[in-house]
Amino acid sequence: MDNTKEIDVLRLAKVALRRWYVILGVGVICAALVLLYTVFLVTPLYSATAKVYIKNKVDYNTNQEEVNINDVYSSQALVPVYSTMIRTNMVLDKVVNSPELMDAGIEYTTAQLSEMISAEQQGDKTAILSITVVNPNKEYCSVIANAVVATGIAEIANVAPGSSADLLEPAETPEKPFSPSIPRNGILGFLVGAFVAAAIVVLSDVFDTKIKDEEALSNIIGAPVLGRIGKQIGAVKN
Repeated sequence: MDNTKEIDVLRLAKVALRRWYVILGVGVICAALVLLYTVFLVTPLYSATAKVYIKNKVDYNTNQEEVNINDVYSSQALVPVYSTMIRTNMVLDKVVNSPELMDAGIEYTTAQLSEMISAEQQGDKTAILSITVVNPNKEYCSVIANAVVATGIAEIANVAPGSSADLLEPAETPEKPFSPSIPRNGILGFLVGAFVAAAIVVLSDVFDTKIKDEEALSNIIGAPVLGRIGKQIGAVKN
């Protein structure tokens, strides 16, 4: 039983290989269509990230030589608080009306701004918060991200007693979009097209009940073919 299955699989593989040009052609056509769609119809998105260090308000003017380890743990614990509050209406209302956005002529509602912003802890055990803004306008990305840091973080510090934040890296204007990836989409389009074409070729052979050669006839009747009748070349004369 296992040998029969192996032979069937090999036969189907040979069927696909015999029609390699069809599979390759369909794959190339699908890749071309996906690339055209990506280039002309998909809006590119840009991303900019600003990084801030969240900390407890410690009096660094004292003579203490090192920060207490509890302060470090407390700073790390504050990062999820900041990342959650950064997208609240209380904070984003301030960002929408911030001087940075108004000077740049950027007008978004609080809900629209919330969809563009994400915040997450940098690493597992750090007090660094990464604030990322995604926007179709590459200039807007850095302006909004820096406005969130300048206005939004300050607002959170006001309502989160015992905390503060320092800017580590301001957001910079990206040069290239991060999405969509043209090479990746082209490769995926080719693979999907080639797979579908190969599946159609193989299934058409599986459901084809015509006897095409001696091997197929032998498999059906379960006996070897002893001979064959050739084509008639000319008429038999009386």
